[in-house]
Formats: sequence, structure tokens, C-alpha cells
Amino acid sequence: MTPKSYDAVIIGAGHNGLACAIHLAKNGWKVGVFEAKSEAGGAVKTRELTLPGFRHDVCAMNLSMFAGSPFMKQHGEALSRHGLAFAPAEHCFATAFPDATWFGISKNLDETLGRMGEMDRASFQLMLQKFGDEAPLIFGILGNQMPSFASAKLIYGAWRKHGTAWLLGLLKFLLSSPRSWLDQHFESAKVKTTLAAWGM
Repeated sequence: MTPKSYDAVIIGAGHNGLACAIHLAKNGWKVGVFEAKSEAGGAVKTRELTLPGFRHDVCAMNLSMFAGSPFMKQHGEALSRHGLAFAPAEHCFATAFPDATWFGISKNLDETLGRMGEMDRASFQLMLQKFGDEAPLIFGILGNQMPSFASAKLIYGAWRKHGTAWLLGLLKFLLSSPRSWLDQHFESAKVKTTLAAWGM
């Protein structure tokens, strides 16, 4: 078929391109998806890149936002029938360093804290506590169109609940660079390097 045969042409069969194609097709569009590589999936791949049997997520290290997305709620059953499955990891994130050491985050908080110095342990626990307060607003905004009435309602509700100072503090946090925020709150260069990916 030629491009003129389609209502929409999607270049790249990564998970965003495929999600877009599914959404359009469900709404009656004739969609063509074109991918240069031999398999679909984009960054969502696991490969043995270093040692035999040691598998790495190539790019997409965390699909929790996709797993909890409105798209997944709408299409999750069909995607599961076609083989989609999420593989939760006990030891979720790690960074390896040239001196043959590493730092990582585990689901078990005590294990994670045991890898940190005293100052970093306190900062990490405070970060988790603050994130619990701020996550509903942050993920609510990420899950809505901007600007929209739903987003404005979320922000207004957070302001009513927490006040102006809290909202301004969150805005300052969201606008700060990962490096400057991490330098203010953490001591270990290895902890900061690992957490920088989250900030970005």
C-alpha cells in the first residue's frame, strides 16, 4: 500500500508509536506503521549485553507510568492476550562505576538505606516522604492534557489542601535541575549519579 492509502502514517514501532496506532485504529482510522528495525518495541527491549545470562533493559528501565496509564486501562486486556507482561524486579535500579563498585535501589527500603551514608539515608527518607505527598499531583498532571480543566482542578485541590507555600515549593523543585537539587541534598557522588536519571 502507498502512504496515500492511509489516514495516518506512524514512523517507528516503539511503544508510543504502537499506542498511537492502536488508538487511531480503534477510532476507525486506517493506519500504517513503518519500522526500520527487524522487530517492534523501540527502547523496550532486554538483551544480554555484558555477560552470558546477565540481562539488561536497553533503554526503557521503568514502565510503571505506562502500566498505570489510561491507555493501559483501556487496552490492557487485549495487550495481555497478545503477550504483554511486566516483569517486576526486586532490585530495580543500579549504576555500575569504573572502579568496579555499584549503587542500587531495591524494593526493600532497609537494603537501599544500608548502601548509603548517614546524611544520604536521612535525605533519601525525607525524599520518599515528600514524594508520597506530591505524587498524586505530579502523576495527576502527567496523566492529563495541559492545559485542561482536569489539570486546573488538580492544582486547585492541591493548593486548597497544602497551601501556597507548599505549591510554590513543589514548583521550585520541578523547575530545578537534577544536578543542583541532588548537590543540595545528597553527599555521595554515586548516590547522586544513580538518582540523576530519576530527576531527568
